[in-house]
Amino acid sequence: MKNRRGVLKKMPLFLNTNMPKSTLMFLTLLVSLVPIVYYTEWLTFDVQLLISGVAISLFGIPHGAIDHIIFQKKNEVKSSDFYFYYLGLMLAYLILWLVFPRISMLAFMLLSAFHFGQSQFYTYTIQNKILKSFVYFSWGTALLSSLIIFNTAEILDIAKQNPDLSIFISETSIYLYCLIFIVSIFSFLALSIFLVIFKTLLMKAIVKETLMLSLILVNFYCLPLLLGFTVYFCTLHSMQVLSDEFDFLKEKLKGFSTFYFIKLLFPYSIISVLGILFLMGMSLLKIFPISATLLVFIVVSILTLPHSIVMDNFYSKKKEH
Repeated sequence: MKNRRGVLKKMPLFLNTNMPKSTLMFLTLLVSLVPIVYYTEWLTFDVQLLISGVAISLFGIPHGAIDHIIFQKKNEVKSSDFYFYYLGLMLAYLILWLVFPRISMLAFMLLSAFHFGQSQFYTYTIQNKILKSFVYFSWGTALLSSLIIFNTAEILDIAKQNPDLSIFISETSIYLYCLIFIVSIFSFLALSIFLVIFKTLLMKAIVKETLMLSLILVNFYCLPLLLGFTVYFCTLHSMQVLSDEFDFLKEKLKGFSTFYFIKLLFPYSIISVLGILFLMGMSLLKIFPISATLLVFIVVSILTLPHSIVMDNFYSKKKEH
């Protein structure tokens, strides 16, 4: 009788029933949503907004809600020092937004590209730090630029409805994003070939990650802007990070359970969700002189900066497989 486990190990990633739950969820949502988007009319923008809001509240925001616990378990640092450092970065970035909005948006895009790439590749051992950073940036930049060029009409329409976004995106700037996409894709492929030739990574790892990136691009192309990003962000990114955090804390804390993990996530998750809703309400009521869309970008970027630094510390000290 054949060893079924051995057979499963030899199967391609996307036929392997032992694939990560985040990947399985991503594929399930992609296959399920594409026919709904193309063959029904009930998935209006308002419905998409509701679905995305709920999903990001349940998975996206919580994945950064225990940064203080993760950082303090990794480093010997006082809570007061951590919060001073964390909140100080948020305040500094807010000031940067008020003074140099274009630079702040560019920094947010670069930071997000690196963060997404790092969360995808941190398990691979690449000793050269510069080469490793280029892999992160090329993969993450390809991802973000594809989201823009595959949803150009929606993005330009949003910019028209929110004039304060016009300084960040225009019809002519789309050509720049197309160029960035092409350069980042070829850079990633060139780096992948280099890593295989010099035996830094195995061919099967490169095939796996190239196939994963291709599926993400299909997701961005087939689904509307908001849904496409939400499916990627909540499954392949946030769910995977939550899984890594859970496994880490399970090793550090005795009697750790899923219920206790949710209890840890809850306080700052609910504070963040309520805070964002409050600020959006202030914007919609014209109390804040900026659009709700731009406000979301600002708030998310302010939260992303210290979170990315915490996760960089987490990944750099995490045992590589």
